Amino acid sequence: RVAIAKAYMKEQCRGIIEKQGRALNLFWRMEMVVWQERFVQLKPSGLVYQHVKSNAEAFGREKVIEYASMETIKALLGDMLYLKCAKREYYFQLPNAQECEKWATNIVQLAQCAGYSVPGYVVMPPEAMPAPDFGEKEQEA
Repeated sequence: RVAIAKAYMKEQCRGIIEKQGRALNLFWRMEMVVWQERFVQLKPSGLVYQHVKSNAEAFGREKVIEYASMETIKALLGDMLYLKCAKREYYFQLPNAQECEKWATNIVQLAQCAGYSVPGYVVMPPEAMPAPDFGEKEQEA
């Protein structure tokens, strides 16, 4: 069962998404953030990404973010996946909040299956949080 569950999680987290490139310092006053399409998938060692050709085909050397280097995994404000690693931080843009939460959950679970304790969090945007209902409590009392 575990092997089937792992294969299912890996299959769910596979495709072309945007990865934030390193920020560039322009004239020492501004930073420019570059988003690049990457083919991303989960493998037994960690998250792997590659460049994408114009025909949406992956090419080039695979770059691995190993589970062992991951310190924190977060689904931020809906559609942003954040990976804090020992040497670097990564940001990936997912199509929607559900996909982002699924990726974050699957990465945490696969890291744990590989023997690493990586905390994971889902940070919801304020508009997605249910408003507290104080009226019911007052009426019950």
